[in-house]
Amino acid sequence: MAATSSTGRSAYITNGGWADVLVVFARTEDGGVSSFLVDRDTPGVQTRLPELMNGHAEGPVAEVSLRGVRVDADRLIGGAEGLGMTHAMRGINQARTHVAATAVGQATRLLTEAARHAGEREQFGQPLAEFGAVQAMLGRSYAELEAGRSMILDCAREFDAGTPPRHRISAAKLYCTEMASVVADRAVQVLGGAGIVGEHPVPRMWRDVRALRIYEGASQIHERNLARALPTLLSTPQTARVG
Repeated sequence: MAATSSTGRSAYITNGGWADVLVVFARTEDGGVSSFLVDRDTPGVQTRLPELMNGHAEGPVAEVSLRGVRVDADRLIGGAEGLGMTHAMRGINQARTHVAATAVGQATRLLTEAARHAGEREQFGQPLAEFGAVQAMLGRSYAELEAGRSMILDCAREFDAGTPPRHRISAAKLYCTEMASVVADRAVQVLGGAGIVGEHPVPRMWRDVRALRIYEGASQIHERNLARALPTLLSTPQTARVG
């Protein structure tokens, strides 16, 4: 193919504001979708950061616009047209694995901070950690965290082996991000006023993990896709290993 040009716009692009190279998906002459490497300083490429982020302030998403952007044929990823959707699906499965793992990491820190506070903060002559209601929140959070950790580590091992288990990755992304939000809410509850006022890391992380339920497919998308796949998944032997 010869040099090609593209015009379009997309919002909420992770790292789009400072990445040196963008991966752009565009329709090509074959009628399919192809993927290209586009340098951010290419004429016609513009990026804009939001004025305010509700969480993830240190890693804001960006709006990217292309106006008559031209790239040479050697910027075509894979060397052939029409491979864009294949690249996109592998990329999104990798991103969903990453987001699920991020949720587990965030939940680990949140639970660590909540447990530390509960052990140090005293009420009515004893540490918060001695109250049954607080123990219930911390204990359940640990059990749910370990379930999520096992899910995503198993998915990552299969991904590294060369066969991304896309339905199980979807399930892990759904579970781990929802779990992290619940653990974050409990952590704020354990901290009480310190979870709302001041510079403690828990309220910041509480805001941050909320976005994970939207990134790489909102929770409702994963619920729908998994429900639609159930007839196949449940009829296949060793369902736990289905990709």
